[in-house]
Amino acid sequence: MAANDDIPAPTGFWAFWWSILAAPVTPLVLLLVLALAAIVGLQHGAGEHPATTFLVAVPAALLPFSVAARAIGLPRARLVPRVLWAAGLAVAVLGGLVAGGGAGTARVRPGEVTERFVRERAGRATPHHLGGQLAVELADGAANLWLGVQEVELGRATLPLEGDREVRLGPWAVSLVEVEPGGAPTRLRFRARPRAGGEPVEGVVGAGQTVALAQDVRVTALRLSGDFGGALGAAAQLQVEWPEGREAAWHFVDHADLDVRVGTAPWIIEPVELLADPALVLAVRHPGTPWVAVAGWGLMAAGLAGLAAFRGRDGGAT
Repeated sequence: MAANDDIPAPTGFWAFWWSILAAPVTPLVLLLVLALAAIVGLQHGAGEHPATTFLVAVPAALLPFSVAARAIGLPRARLVPRVLWAAGLAVAVLGGLVAGGGAGTARVRPGEVTERFVRERAGRATPHHLGGQLAVELADGAANLWLGVQEVELGRATLPLEGDREVRLGPWAVSLVEVEPGGAPTRLRFRARPRAGGEPVEGVVGAGQTVALAQDVRVTALRLSGDFGGALGAAAQLQVEWPEGREAAWHFVDHADLDVRVGTAPWIIEPVELLADPALVLAVRHPGTPWVAVAGWGLMAAGLAGLAAFRGRDGGAT
C-alpha cells in the first residue's frame, strides 16, 4: 500500500535539477546563505537591506521548493504537513521581502523641493514618485522634513543629522544616508530699505524663488553666481517688481552700494552673502507590514504540528 501512495520523482531532463533540489545538503546551503545575509544586515545602516537584493532573493525563493522536493517522495499522509510547512516558508519569505521593500534614495537641499526618489536595480537608476513634494529645513542639528501636495500635508517629521534614526514621513520611512557639502550657491541673504527712506529689512531668497518686501513689492532671485565673470566675486541677478514697474539687475556682494548709485527701483537691495546649503541624501522605503510573514509563520507552525502528530501516532503504534 505504501508503494502505491508514493509520488514518483521526475525523469529525463528535469531529473538532474530535481536531484539538486531534493539533495539533503541543498536546504542547508540555502539556509547558510540566508543566515550570512542576516548577519550582514545586523551591520547594515540606512537604505535597502541586503536581504532584498537579487543574490539573496534567489536562495530565499529556492528554499521552499527544496523542502517540498524532499517531501515529494514520502507517502501522501506525511506529504501534506511537509508541503504545508514549505508553503508557509514561501509565504514568510515573501512577507519578509515585501515588508520594507521598495527602498531608494532622495536628494534635496534646504529651500528646494523634490517629488521623486531613485531606486537602484541591476545597476540602473529608476525614478519613482513620492506622492507629493518633499521639502527640508535645517535647524539645531536636525532636518525638519515636510511632505505634501500644495496645502495638503501628507507627513511631517524631524530627522537628527547624527545617528541612524529612522522616522515616519507620511507613507514612508526615512533615514539619513549622508550630508553632501554645499557647492554652488543656492540662496542669497540680503538687506533692503526704501529708497525714499525708512527702516531696512533683511531676508533670504533662494535661486528661482520670490519673496515679498512690502505690499505689492517682490524680489525674485533669477540667478546666483559664486564668482561673476570669474573676477567680480559673488553676485546675484535680482528682479524687483512693484505696481508701477519692474527692474532686473546684477547685485555684487563686494559692491553692495552699487544699487544705491544706479538703481531706480523704490527699494535698495544690498546683498550680504551667498549661501551654499548642503544636500541631504535620504533613504526612503515603504515601512511594510509583517502580516504576510506572520501568516507564513502560522502555516509553518501548522505543518510542524502535523508532523508531530504523525510521529506521535507512529510512536504509539510501535
